[in-house]
Amino acid sequence: MTAALVVIAKAPLPGRSKTRLCPPCTPHEAAALAEAALRDTLAAVLAAPVRARRVLVLDGEPGRWLPAGIEVIAQRGDGLGARLAAAFADVGGSAFLSAWTRRR
Repeated sequence: MTAALVVIAKAPLPGRSKTRLCPPCTPHEAAALAEAALRDTLAAVLAAPVRARRVLVLDGEPGRWLPAGIEVIAQRGDGLGARLAAAFADVGGSAFLSAWTRRR
C-alpha cells in the first residue's frame, strides 16, 4: 500500500496567511514568507523518494507558486479538526499529512 503525501495550507495571500507575524511584518511581507515556506514544503514533497500521490489541500486558489506534480483539493469543513478529517476523506486511503496551522 502506498500512502499519499498531503500538505494542508492556506493560499499565501496578504491578510490571510501568517497574520500573527503582523506586526512586525506587513501583510505583504508575511504573505511572502508564507509563500516561500509553502514553496519549500512542496519542493520537499516532490523530492521525497517514494511512489506516492502528492496532494495539496488548499484554502484558497492555487497561484504561480504551485509546482507541477502537485494535485490540489479544496479544503472543506468548519474548524481545523473538520478540515483535517475532510482532507483524509477526500484523499482516500493512507496519507501522511503535513499541516500548516495557526498556533494560539
